[in-house]
Amino acid sequence: MISIRRAPDWPTVDVYTKLVPCKRNSGREDTKYGHEKSHAIEFHQDPNNFADEERLAAESFKSYSVYKNPKLRAKLDGEFNGKCAYCEGNGSETAGKDIEHFRPKGEIVADNQKLVPGYYWLAGDWDNLLLSCQACNRPGSHLFPNDDTKRVGGKRTEFPLSNESLRARSPGDDLGQEETVRLLLNPCRENPELELKYDDEGRIFAADCGDGRSSAKGERSIDIYSLDRMNLCLARKMELRRLQVLIDSLRAHLFLFTNGDDRVSHENIIGELFDDIIEAFNPHAIYLGIKRYWLREQLALMAFSDIESLGIDLRVLVD
Repeated sequence: MISIRRAPDWPTVDVYTKLVPCKRNSGREDTKYGHEKSHAIEFHQDPNNFADEERLAAESFKSYSVYKNPKLRAKLDGEFNGKCAYCEGNGSETAGKDIEHFRPKGEIVADNQKLVPGYYWLAGDWDNLLLSCQACNRPGSHLFPNDDTKRVGGKRTEFPLSNESLRARSPGDDLGQEETVRLLLNPCRENPELELKYDDEGRIFAADCGDGRSSAKGERSIDIYSLDRMNLCLARKMELRRLQVLIDSLRAHLFLFTNGDDRVSHENIIGELFDDIIEAFNPHAIYLGIKRYWLREQLALMAFSDIESLGIDLRVLVD
């Protein structure tokens, strides 16, 4: 997982910008998003529909459609470079992609307790919508390293806090306070690279906090998003190995360039290899988190001093 720099303003798509009349409100005009939000609040705050963390209505709210808008989905795809916000897969190892509600709209599960309803008033909010693969988002059975049996993973409707008393339960509650006790990493709100670390086998761990403890957000996010599932670890390992091979080849051709006769051919190959290495860190490239972590670790160990002495600066890839 890496930090995602989203545009500060909501996208200019019709559901957020175009005024349309609403038959339910005597033809009052508002955006589709505005109508949906007001109807959702009316439905979920009706005591005949919900009371004491229980749904009394015969059916759940059926009118959510803003987040399904094709133009909005295309904007999300661009914001996340076509990759899952959590695992950075592009679909090849992670099944299809969902529009994910970071704060779940229908119900909330926190430490095995179910809260009903969820964050219904945020169902269409641009800031609450992420792009996620189905493996990270939906319940599924996965193999994990050092575990011979499959277990269910996927975020589903989980949203844990370290202090339940600060949970926002209605539109008037303070989400800012809740943010201070949130236990799931949001790549659009913080830098997950400070909370996570990896090994050469593609496995992921919570980073050290510097006080002898591991990152609580890192631990819960790995568990709830199933970021340590076996096929994902193997995919990260393969992508890291491709990078390592490229850098090893670069080092070999740099040696031949400085010590051999056919300097021109080696110079051309060096240029091609460096272009391939740069491409491995392109924003659209998969599993940037593990590649950046590994490169930073190697740079800290001065492992590329021979490469850097010849004028090739790998630090620009992770700065």
